[in-house]
Formats: sequence, C-alpha cells, structure tokens
Amino acid sequence: MPKRNIISQSVLISGYSQMGMAEEALCCFKMTVADGFEPNDHVYVGALSACSSMLDARAGKEIHAKIYRSCVEFSPRVSNCLINMYGKCGLLGSARFVFDAILEPDSVSWTALLSCCCQSGKNLEGLKIFLKSYVEGVVLNEFSCATVLGASAALEDLRLGMQFHSLVVKCGFEPDKFVVTGLVDFYAKCGDLDSAFRVFSEADQSYLSVWTALIGGYAQQGKGKKLLMSFACCTCQAST
Repeated sequence: MPKRNIISQSVLISGYSQMGMAEEALCCFKMTVADGFEPNDHVYVGALSACSSMLDARAGKEIHAKIYRSCVEFSPRVSNCLINMYGKCGLLGSARFVFDAILEPDSVSWTALLSCCCQSGKNLEGLKIFLKSYVEGVVLNEFSCATVLGASAALEDLRLGMQFHSLVVKCGFEPDKFVVTGLVDFYAKCGDLDSAFRVFSEADQSYLSVWTALIGGYAQQGKGKKLLMSFACCTCQAST
C-alpha cells in the first residue's frame, strides 16, 4: 500500500491475532506505534489478545502503560482484554485492579474476572465473585455457568453444584455444549455417577466433550466396565 492508515493497521493486527499468529500481531503493533499512528480499541484488543496467547505479561504491561499514558478512557472491550490477559498470565491482582477501575462492569467483565480466579486455582474466590455478580443483577451467560460448575467440581461441593444446576435449568442453558459438559464433569468428580449419566443421557451426544467427561468420571471412580462400554459407544458413534 502506498499509504497505510490506522484502519489497515488494525485489520492486519486483528487478523494475525485471530489466526493465532501472536508474534506477528505484536510485531505489527510495534510497527504501528513506530510509524506514529495512535492505536484505537481494535488495535489494542488485537495486541492484548496476542499477549494472552503468548502468556507475555511483560508486553501486556507495556501496552497497558501506553494506554494509561495516552490519557484515553479505557473502553469496556480493552478493559476486558486486560483482565483476561492478566488472568491468563497468573497476575490475578492486576486483573482485579483493572476490574475495580471499571465504573460499570458488564457481564463480560464479571465473567473474565471469574475465569481468571478459577484458572488460578482460586475457585472459592471465583464462586464469591459469581454470587456477587448474580446479586447485583448481572445477566448470566453460558460461559460463566460452565466456569462455576468447574469450580464446584474442583471443590467437590455436591450441594453447591446442584444449586447451580437448578440455576442453569432456570436460565435455559442446559442444552449448551460447555454447560452440559460441565454438569457431567461436576457430578462425576463428586462421585454422583447416576446424576452424571442422567445429564449425559439427556444431552446432545454428538458432543465429544460430553463423552470425554463421562468416560473420565468412570475412570476416576474406578468403574472400568462402564468406562469400556462408554468408550466403545463413543467410538461407534464417531465412526457413523
């Protein structure tokens, strides 16, 4: 191109980032800044997503500092990407700092922070964040429900997970692939294989993840015969 602009730079960075070419996305971001362009939200989101993929907290912090120095108000999209980036890099304190600076966090912001806590092994803290968002009337989504089920499974809290199951049914999220997989995995890890199989039998069994959760549950609980039967059924279905 004889003359590039911030739009063409933004499209290139976003394209690299979406295709998993994180290093190329960051190189393009540095070139954009070096050429004197002022990055926009799309540029920052693409660059921060690349940092998340590479688990490059140092580059992410540099981008965060640049946004701060520019005196531009953080958009929800950029803030949510920062939370996600810090969370994936294991910097939960920094993720919480960004979240607390958001005046009106949306459901994506709450879900990003929730996911950060659970990925860092802070499952109990993640559950508290979920409950706080629910009390404040934040609209639930399938991903937050699946994440909470994963936290309940890690804590092996059957009673709590069953309450979340009721909430999932109430919100109509049961058919979702990630939610139903989370339910099967939760019941299996808590040793309630009957409930795990009941959820599995009512689910869309074309999802490989649902089969994997059930088979993993049988393996964990030492149910070798049922494991082999389930594996055989899964293999037969996959071949048809």
